Amino acid sequence: ARAAAPHRRHLFLGQALLLGLFLLAGLSAAASLTPNPLSCAAFRLVGLPAALVFAALLVKCVFLLSLNSGIYLPAPYQ
Repeated sequence: ARAAAPHRRHLFLGQALLLGLFLLAGLSAAASLTPNPLSCAAFRLVGLPAALVFAALLVKCVFLLSLNSGIYLPAPYQ
């Protein structure tokens, strides 16, 4: 019999969280540079990676709470 393939739906949230953290680290490096139009434009986008990080954490939290309560959410909700 063939072994069941592991579910990889949960990997996307971890990768989105990691991407958001890398972007936040890059923006903190941009904040330490001398002000120029490129660093100022990058610093204005600081809300996007922060929103990505908190959205991934929120979805992970809701998913774990639903698993704890016995409700299994289908893939589109994750």
